[in-house]
Amino acid sequence: MMKSELLKLRYSRGLTAAMLVMVGLGTAIVALIAVAEKASVRLDLVAGSWSLPGLFMLVVGALHVTSEYSHNTMRTMVLNVPRRLRVVTAKSVSLAVYCGFWMLVWIVLSMLAVVALAPNGYHWANDSGVVLVELVIAMVLLALIAAGIGFLVRSTPGAIVLVFGLVFVAPIVTLIPIEAVQAQVPRLLINNLIMAMVSTGDLAPEMFLSRWVATAVMAGFALAALALGGLRFAKSDV
Repeated sequence: MMKSELLKLRYSRGLTAAMLVMVGLGTAIVALIAVAEKASVRLDLVAGSWSLPGLFMLVVGALHVTSEYSHNTMRTMVLNVPRRLRVVTAKSVSLAVYCGFWMLVWIVLSMLAVVALAPNGYHWANDSGVVLVELVIAMVLLALIAAGIGFLVRSTPGAIVLVFGLVFVAPIVTLIPIEAVQAQVPRLLINNLIMAMVSTGDLAPEMFLSRWVATAVMAGFALAALALGGLRFAKSDV
């Protein structure tokens, strides 16, 4: 089943077009930033532009699940594979592989752009490898969160709007003038978790967790989303 899910992703013209747009736009943005830098550029410059692939990962993660409902193919899948946990697992792993592959393509092309265009040279920092690996992990986890919400709400617009709100709109809760909220919530916001994961410098501890704790929390969110979505999928008709 894993193979069939990967083939669905691979031969989906819409998703392939979206990923090509992501890679093209992302590489162009990194190239423009590199050209504008007046000092030596870190090769992990690409990590600073995570919000662009983040948008695409949200959409791809949601569509990987909700398109099955909109095209009424989820029922056929369940009839062929009655063990629904296997369906959730296959979709999740195939999505992780697919998104990880495209992130690697974007990172490689962006690094080549930096090497070719940085006017004052480039360098590989001590933590560059960690930052790039964390970037891939963060984007894959973001796609899995979207997939879990897709299983939960079963609607493409609903899943995209909900997960977009969780990532890019939720930070407005920090405006609530309650000390407990302002002290604890910012560090648990998804966008701040991702920033902590891909950070190349020191971050304010009152706003951000450490890199490794942020990775663990982000993974926990992905598991929770998939667990809730998988439970809905297992207990409900399709």
